[in-house]
Amino acid sequence: MENIVKKNDSAICGTDMRFQAAVNLCGDGICFTDMDGNVEIVNHAWAKMHGYDKEELPGKPFQIFFSEKVFTTTVQSFLDKLSQEGLVSGELQHMGLGDLTFHAWVLAQELKDSNGNKQAHIFIAHPMGERERALREKEENYRVFLEDASIAFFMMDLDGQYTYTNKAGERLSGYTLEEAQSQKISFLQLICEEDRERILRDFQLVAEGVPNAGSRTYRFRDKAGNLKYAEVNTLPITVGGTIAGFHGTVMDVTQRIDAATRLQRARSFEALSALANGISQSFNASLSKVIGFSELAMEHLEKDHPVYPAIMEILKESSLSKDLVKRILQAGAEAEQHAQPLRLQTMVDNVLHYMRSTQPKNVKMLLDMDPSCEPILASSSEIQQVLMNLYANACQAMAERGGTLSLSVKPFLLDKIGSSRYARLSPGRYVQLVVRDTGVGMDEETIRKAFEPYFTTRKGSDGLGLWICHGVVRRHGGEIDIHTELGKGSTLTLLFPVCSPDVSMPSTAQSVELCPQGLLRLLLVCNETHQIHSRLEPLWEIGYRVMIFHDVLEAYSVFEQWHDSFDVAILEMDLLKTSGMEMIQKLRAKKQDLQILVMGKEFPSQETDPLFQARCEFLQDPVSHEDLIRAIPPIP
Repeated sequence: MENIVKKNDSAICGTDMRFQAAVNLCGDGICFTDMDGNVEIVNHAWAKMHGYDKEELPGKPFQIFFSEKVFTTTVQSFLDKLSQEGLVSGELQHMGLGDLTFHAWVLAQELKDSNGNKQAHIFIAHPMGERERALREKEENYRVFLEDASIAFFMMDLDGQYTYTNKAGERLSGYTLEEAQSQKISFLQLICEEDRERILRDFQLVAEGVPNAGSRTYRFRDKAGNLKYAEVNTLPITVGGTIAGFHGTVMDVTQRIDAATRLQRARSFEALSALANGISQSFNASLSKVIGFSELAMEHLEKDHPVYPAIMEILKESSLSKDLVKRILQAGAEAEQHAQPLRLQTMVDNVLHYMRSTQPKNVKMLLDMDPSCEPILASSSEIQQVLMNLYANACQAMAERGGTLSLSVKPFLLDKIGSSRYARLSPGRYVQLVVRDTGVGMDEETIRKAFEPYFTTRKGSDGLGLWICHGVVRRHGGEIDIHTELGKGSTLTLLFPVCSPDVSMPSTAQSVELCPQGLLRLLLVCNETHQIHSRLEPLWEIGYRVMIFHDVLEAYSVFEQWHDSFDVAILEMDLLKTSGMEMIQKLRAKKQDLQILVMGKEFPSQETDPLFQARCEFLQDPVSHEDLIRAIPPIP
């Protein structure tokens, strides 16, 4: 046993001697300190660079190698970091005997025993010349630039595994470099499956030395599953003439793509709206005749007449068609709007009160209404239509498997940064409505077409719901945005600008009382492009019936046959320039008490003018809805 102990002691002594020899022979300075910061061992290089003999340094405080200012401002934080992390490196300014100063790159590590208890610190210092210091400074500046850059930088091997990414890259993907490496998250795994073949082909071209044609855009999903768009620029990493990997930049262009998509959607919407409005107005004029003649026929037929049910069916279908035209005109911003200050949260409560009975039993409702939301300036009927459409869409999306419908109304402050997402909107205060469901969601093709008229994926739907919502929201100075994922649900976000403080509710004296009691019939003769077409829809809703003609002779022919059924004639001045008085005289001859309104921009100022003599009344163009209501007789 004694021989074994002697052999072990001899081996340990030999190992210790070899270690000390290696330390002394090392060209870099090495210093061991205890946990109190006192020097235990230094090698020749450490002692020489500081101007000491190595034998006189054990027991001295470590801070003698630095000026008081440097130790306080730099070294102390270096030691604090060492205590926290266990291994640090960095450039430190040393001071030797005679106040000699020099710079060295220092690597420091904590030493622990087999039980994990801290025992000592080791410092390895490499003196730096001016050239090396300048190179280190450039490297550090470049590292800081990369880490703090807003654009993501990456490096990866040929298997697509990350070897480096900066903070911007970590924010973009949601993975830290350590997570990506430990979980073996490759660059390709983040790319959407639809774009993987394309990006592999592009990387192959880079590897084959094909000149880089610039950045390419790909779709990818971050750690949280969010769909994003990235603009990637890639170059090869070559070692000894052989490609060892790739490096490049990644820029998040999601907001730019979304803004471009919204802009394209807006342009398409405006073009389709203009087309739809033109067609709808012409169709509306024809419908007014169909409805008018049907009603006239029914007034002169007994209910038991064999044709009566057929005419009634014509009237029913024509009314449905007219309602469809009304919805198209509303979406196209051609209908006369009656906006007033209203609270969006109150509108949501009112709509939900009436729609609760249609809510599927397997759908749960969550509400989050902030009472501090300011009023918005809006048409209550149109906002109600938007809310009903969104509610119905969400319930239908969850009808089969159920889910949760969440509605929230909250204040929203759009700053200059946020306004880049909503390019049409100015920075300021808005009210935000969010409608979120956990239904079937939409694929990307459906999202692209979601706001197009007549596009639908559901049986029995006319495909106008979201198109109308889009038009109403934009007409109110707001914006609508959609985020959806197939199988997980959809979220629609609507922004409405708050009402200006100087806008108040209209007083009772200013408002027009509209209480339908009976039915009056109007004969309208005007050009197809006259703006009065957009003022007629409210008249239908309160009981007036308008038959529209664009030809004077056709209008008179109808009036001649049915003159007792008309109460008011509205004539456009431009159509009366050649035979105006003759037309008016014929109308008067058929019906003495007929009210005749003439629309125009300029009217005769003298009472001797024939129009005055014919007891005509005048409406100044452009004619507002209120002007029209006040000019015609009330519903009896």
